[in-house]
Amino acid sequence: MTSAFLQWCDANGIDTSKITITTDVATDDRTVHAACDIVPGDVVLAVPFERCVSTPGLKCGVTACPLDGDEGVDSSKQYFTPSERLAATLAKLRDDAERGQGEGEAYAPYVLGGLRDDIVDGPVFTWTNQEIAELQFPRAIGNCAKTKVRDGKVMKKLRETLPSESWVTKFPWALANARSRAIDLERGESFLAPGLDMFNHSHANANVKWESNAEGDAASVFLKATTRVSAGEELVVT
Repeated sequence: MTSAFLQWCDANGIDTSKITITTDVATDDRTVHAACDIVPGDVVLAVPFERCVSTPGLKCGVTACPLDGDEGVDSSKQYFTPSERLAATLAKLRDDAERGQGEGEAYAPYVLGGLRDDIVDGPVFTWTNQEIAELQFPRAIGNCAKTKVRDGKVMKKLRETLPSESWVTKFPWALANARSRAIDLERGESFLAPGLDMFNHSHANANVKWESNAEGDAASVFLKATTRVSAGEELVVT
């Protein structure tokens, strides 16, 4: 976790005063803890929509998907899933950040300092068929096998149709981040909220939940405490 990212949050209306983000030196895993005592209903972290990264159907800060091209949104939706389209947007944002150009320059502290570099592990690009088979559960094996085949086809399509686009090489990284961090909506849209996407998940012991407020300048996505949380306790979301 870089201080540049926390400074970027402060400069962009993302109040991190109620949380502490820690990084395990050995594993680089991140956890979010309460920086103070929190009671049910407290807003733990709020991220303005204008600072989120999303698919084009949402009114967020970065929404331009490079897969849309001249043919528009509808044509890319016919082939690519929301996660894939969000990943393409994130990959392009990182490519621009590394080059110091466009919207990528403004989001560099997030995409280069707030997101891990090594997250490409999973059935997508690194698991072997043997590793998938070791999952033991037939449904999990089937889903991972289908995902791996699908991702292979998507990468092949990107390399063939966009051979000169440098962001394509960052697509595996972006897709892994999108799948592990994004909030997916029922209407087929997906988005990343800087800072909010760093909370770990728990189905049974979650103590915060995400909500949204779409009113004017205050439009944001935020995490609200569902239970009493003591300072130092980890904050986890469903």
